[in-house]
Amino acid sequence: MAARKETPSFGYDFQASSPPCPLTSGPEPAKAAAPPIGVNFLLDDDQAAAFFNCSKRTFGEFMDAPFMPRPIRLGPRMRRWSLDELRAAVAAMPREPARQAQPSALRAKVDALKGGGNGR
Repeated sequence: MAARKETPSFGYDFQASSPPCPLTSGPEPAKAAAPPIGVNFLLDDDQAAAFFNCSKRTFGEFMDAPFMPRPIRLGPRMRRWSLDELRAAVAAMPREPARQAQPSALRAKVDALKGGGNGR
């Protein structure tokens, strides 16, 4: 068998002093726990638009609505939206009025079309 060639160490033991590489050995790093529900999360414009399931442009039009909260300014070009405030805005959004059937008006229209409009 051939003799194994030694690599010069230059007086430094690289194996002993370097921490194990997380990609090749050692335990898997701990994952961050999910924050509890109800914590104020800050969303950027894209995330807030995704919360409303609309485009960023449509979300920009929502910003002028009276039910929408004002953004939080973190800098001159950085605004964020509180997730809890956006949820409250959804609850405060105007609802479509319930349609009420008006059978008497509909019946009068049908009767007029059937007999009242035949003046020949």
